[in-house]
Amino acid sequence: MSNTIVYDEPVTDKRTWSVSSSTQQRQFFTAGKNLTPIEYTTVAQDILENEVRKDFTAGKNLTPIEYTTVAQDILENEVRKDDVWLLGYPRVGQTWCQEVIWLIVNNLNFNLARSTIQHLRAPKLEQSLYKDEIFDNIYGCSSIQYVKSLRSPRTIRSHLPLHLLPTQLKTIRPKIIYMTRNPKDIWCSYYSLLQAFFDYDKSFEEASVLFCDGKISVGCPIEHALPFWNRRNEPHVLFLNYEDMRINSKATIKLIADFLDRPLKLKQIVDINKFVSLESMKMNPAVNMEWYLKELKDGNSEYSFIGDGIVGNWRNNMTVKMSRMFDDWIAAKTEALLLNINKKNSKWH
Repeated sequence: MSNTIVYDEPVTDKRTWSVSSSTQQRQFFTAGKNLTPIEYTTVAQDILENEVRKDFTAGKNLTPIEYTTVAQDILENEVRKDDVWLLGYPRVGQTWCQEVIWLIVNNLNFNLARSTIQHLRAPKLEQSLYKDEIFDNIYGCSSIQYVKSLRSPRTIRSHLPLHLLPTQLKTIRPKIIYMTRNPKDIWCSYYSLLQAFFDYDKSFEEASVLFCDGKISVGCPIEHALPFWNRRNEPHVLFLNYEDMRINSKATIKLIADFLDRPLKLKQIVDINKFVSLESMKMNPAVNMEWYLKELKDGNSEYSFIGDGIVGNWRNNMTVKMSRMFDDWIAAKTEALLLNINKKNSKWH
């Protein structure tokens, strides 16, 4: 582990926390060898009163079996008005966006951003569910408890769908930034991550079919985006496209800062943009996850958590036939959900 990384003082709560074993997690991520997939919506309905959040029925998702033991705790997690929540499907550029958000909220503290890993500065609410005894050790507790312990203003992220996030998001209405991306590029990047982090053993072709069927964690990315797309015009919600961020990162940084009511000067935007460039982030041990992969894989991994960020990189991974399958799936899914996000995102093609 790099000596440049500094871990904040962990919270004192040492409650027992159950996480899945490596074997259980591999079974889960190979979609159905031994474990029955859990439908998030079913879990939510089982633990909530029937009338609560019945409008949030965005779709089905797969989750580790341990989710059932913490679902209620997540739903009841405190939300604060000065929170900033970054939400979205995996591999949509959250790490980049989170670094921008954290720097803006923390007055461009580049030194702390270099010396403290991002997951401690801006934790993922459900991190403990994903084979993460490593993170539980540095948190000193579960990721859910760690989020509760943070001082305001907090910057928090999650890959959970809206109907499984804390219910107070609906009433407290903190700042919410949602990121989306071309599902083709999401999947190509996500497949590589599943292989590197979870020893995912299905072929790209076979796994692609499962992805389109919503049988890969975290389910369907289009269904995941729907409730946020429907709320995109609410003043506390900012809906961002990965493609726009890559095409004009400075404009996106300004957009985020203005949304957070923390306007920046041009030089500050330039400084943030330089700090969060792909080249800089790949070399920054606070965000590149190299320390984590070394512990997870005993130093035997060449995977780069910070990708190349190429818009349309699916063209280098998909056959013409597979691309058409994805196009048909995206068109059918967006039409079925009455979601015109596909038409608004010409860069998805």
